[in-house]
Amino acid sequence: MDIFFLIGIFFSLVGVIGIMRGKNIYQRIQSSMIIYSLGAFPILIALCVYNLYLGKTSIFIKIVLIIIILFLTIPLINSILLKNSYNSDINIEDIIVGQ
Repeated sequence: MDIFFLIGIFFSLVGVIGIMRGKNIYQRIQSSMIIYSLGAFPILIALCVYNLYLGKTSIFIKIVLIIIILFLTIPLINSILLKNSYNSDINIEDIIVGQ
């Protein structure tokens, strides 16, 4: 159970560093996806296991519902962000951060 927390925290930190170092919108969206998929899900799975171990089934069911909602909505939101940033008239070289 603790290994899931450590994995989630590690990938969340990697994603935050990726967002800060990303030079354009595409790199930042990819880093945010790392936070959601590889950071949040292991932490939520560890919380599920912990609450199931304690016998708190109502909290377990709520966390499972949160996992399902995140699993369904995050790819949709990221694809909408990517499509809108691709279809915008802004040149990607004009918005590079750090120059």
